This record gives sequence, structure tokens and C-alpha cells, in this order.
Amino acid sequence: MTDSPLVSVVIPNHNYGKFVTDAVESVLCQDYSLVEIVVVDNGSTDNSIDRLSQFGNRIQLIAQDDQGQAGGRNRGISESHGDFIAFLDADDTWDSKKLSSQIPLFENPSVGLVYSSITVCGPDLEPLHVDPALYKGDCRQAFLDRIGSAVVVGGESTSIVRRSCLLEVGGFDPVLTGATGWDLYRRIASNHEFDFVNKPLANYRQHGINLHLQP
Repeated sequence: MTDSPLVSVVIPNHNYGKFVTDAVESVLCQDYSLVEIVVVDNGSTDNSIDRLSQFGNRIQLIAQDDQGQAGGRNRGISESHGDFIAFLDADDTWDSKKLSSQIPLFENPSVGLVYSSITVCGPDLEPLHVDPALYKGDCRQAFLDRIGSAVVVGGESTSIVRRSCLLEVGGFDPVLTGATGWDLYRRIASNHEFDFVNKPLANYRQHGINLHLQP
């Protein structure tokens, strides 16, 4: 990988107007320059669209009816152009060196997904603790041992995936109502290795209304 590849960052959003601008700003502040940002708004009824409009042509903003997180991410993938797809939840943020720290690990052609450790934060992004990345290489057994539990710590906010891998496995399953990331990563692990950066490069914001906590 002699040339820096384009990384597409897909941010699905639903009524996270109070957080989503922080997410976008953290991508705009990356020290890796070849980035496109695709924000998919899933039928928000708050001020999300107004707040996102301030970024103008620095982001690609797509508004659609609520298709769930899987549908939002899949739409973002389909509208993006990068050889690598990074995901970021609308209520989380990144360290400024996230992409530049992870992309070099794709020099190994066997690696289909790269993630990192993550800092768990309070509602104002005050650090609480770090969840370390643990699994790399052939991760098939980890998915068998941890059915429904995180193998890719931090899930969608830490992972970068080769576009070719996403096309191969078919993206997120929109039929599922939960564990869509776990399911996608399990399918990728069937044919590709994982790697990680053992540093917390993303911030997971706990605020009481996180989507994965909803019934």
C-alpha cells in the first residue's frame, strides 16, 4: 500500500442532533487527509438536519426514512467511494490519529478489518475506563466462544473494513434488530484476518439513551 487510500467514514444518525456534530468534527480533525464523510440521517425529528447543514460540502448528507442502523450503514456504504470503510456512531468521537494509526495495518493483504481499543466515557465525554482490543489474526474461534458478545471492542466506532470484504459478505443484515455489527464481523472473520491498534482511538459516549440499550 504505497499510496494513501481514500477512507469513507459512514455515520448513521437518528435524533442525535446534540451529539452528531461532535462526531463529524472528530473526523474533520483527523491527521489523515484522504477522507470522505457520509452522514445518513434516518428520519430524525430533532434538529439533526439543521445542525449537520453547517458542514456544507465537507460532508455528504443523505436524508431517508428510518431504516435502522443496519439500513443507514448500508446506504452509507453504497453512496461512498473509498476502498476502505470506517464506521462511527453519531454519539461517539475519534482520536485525531485514529485513521493514520489503523490504515498501515492493511499492508497485510490477509487483513480485512482493523479496530482499536476504546475509551468508555460519560455523557460529556469524560473518560471512565478503557476497553482493550483483544482478538487478532484468525478470529473464527473467538466468535464461537463469544456468541453475541463483543469480539471487535467498540464495534462500529472502532472498525475499518476493506470495501471488497463488505461486498463479499453483503454488508449489514437489515433483518436483524440487534447485534448487526457482531453478525457482520463474524462473516468477515470466516475468510479474513483481523488486526488492531492497542491504543484507545475512539470514545464511546454513555448517555442513557444509547441505541443498543433500547428495548
